[in-house]
Amino acid sequence: MTSSRWEEVAEDYNRIFRRDAYYYEIMDTITARLDAGEGSRILDMGCGTGNITALLRERFPQAALYGVDPADNMVELATDRFRDDERVEIRKGEGTRIPFSSEYFDYAVSNLALHHVLPELRSLCAAEIARVLKPGGRLVYSDLFWDVPGERDDPERCREVIDKIVAYALYNLELGALEMTLFLCEQLPLHLEEKAEYVTVVEDWLGPLAEAGLTDVEVTIPHHPEFGFKLIQASKPGL
Repeated sequence: MTSSRWEEVAEDYNRIFRRDAYYYEIMDTITARLDAGEGSRILDMGCGTGNITALLRERFPQAALYGVDPADNMVELATDRFRDDERVEIRKGEGTRIPFSSEYFDYAVSNLALHHVLPELRSLCAAEIARVLKPGGRLVYSDLFWDVPGERDDPERCREVIDKIVAYALYNLELGALEMTLFLCEQLPLHLEEKAEYVTVVEDWLGPLAEAGLTDVEVTIPHHPEFGFKLIQASKPGL
């Protein structure tokens, strides 16, 4: 996950996303897949300003929550947001270098973050996730995924990138979320050129997760499949 661009938008992140109903629906879908009891530890990878962490705090008040993000501004904002909550700890870190000991977490969650991992580092990221999960621990990961494989200059791939980003932007326009619409339009050339945005087909993540030893993999597609979101769940085998 890269940090420089997100440091630029950190202060405006929540304002940009606040009227995007689908963004919050996806986060609710992620948290609904968890069954965290007292003493459970949950890692939010690419926590940003802490939106999923805040939802987890409401849903699982007995759990310990941990967030990592590579962007200094995001870490500062999330730390300030939870400074009075001893159940929440925020650290600087990323998917390829998670700053916690092995077998520490019962769950690892992520939304719209791991597509920033360089393609050649996906296997390292998957191995890190497997490392920090306890035996029996579970990954719940949502992100954008294309359905058409291809290189950056492949016309069919480019057409799908345009179709999915524009569909999501128009959805937000209809909601009156103009800032999010404009933000997505700004992201379109970055996705087309793969500049810190390495969205790919879901199989390109399933392979590394399997190589890292994660099993019971399940891929589901939330409604509005035209936006490209998919949810991956996988488990670390128990003892």
